[in-house]
Amino acid sequence: LGTPADPIAASTSSPEPSTTVAPAALIPAGAQLIVRDPLTAAGRWQVSSHAPGTTCDFANALVVTSELASFRCKGPADIMSDVAVWVDVTLVAPGSCATVWFRFTVTDGGYALRTCEEAFYLVTHGAPEPNSVSTLREFWFETPVTGTTRVGIVADGADLRFYRDGELVGGWSDTTFTGGRIGLGVLQMRPEVRPPYRVSFTNIEVYGSAS
Repeated sequence: LGTPADPIAASTSSPEPSTTVAPAALIPAGAQLIVRDPLTAAGRWQVSSHAPGTTCDFANALVVTSELASFRCKGPADIMSDVAVWVDVTLVAPGSCATVWFRFTVTDGGYALRTCEEAFYLVTHGAPEPNSVSTLREFWFETPVTGTTRVGIVADGADLRFYRDGELVGGWSDTTFTGGRIGLGVLQMRPEVRPPYRVSFTNIEVYGSAS
């Protein structure tokens, strides 16, 4: 188990999400509720650590602190194909990017959506090599992320769509990965941003169908 994260004002208050119930019209056909969790205490996501200064812990949110460019918290093992994920994200440390992995396995890789201050970045992670990261598409925001924003991911067959505070930001079509887990953590790609990276997650909903 990791040591508790340092108290951070931005992560120890419970932010108000834009909504805590996923819009029914955006849930892929056949997908069932897998997780609904405020992420204020250990549950489907657990306290975990990888190295000194690199932890997932709880302080009224799932707080991720990392000295590493890539770090995922220990979470559900459910393997899903079509999924809808909704989660409140706070970028605690400047330049940090909160990341949601989906259709992801350690052996085969998968997709990841990086939420940074200026944009969503859709990437593939873990293919063809375990450390490979390739950007498929950038979705730039009209206004930067400050405070907490609600991130939505809908993967329905080849159709991948991404939402911010309930509004569609953009979409992409890709069939590289067809099934895998949901992950939460950080994935940094800009060398000018130095660690520690710190983000937090609250109020997650995951809907999925078996892969």
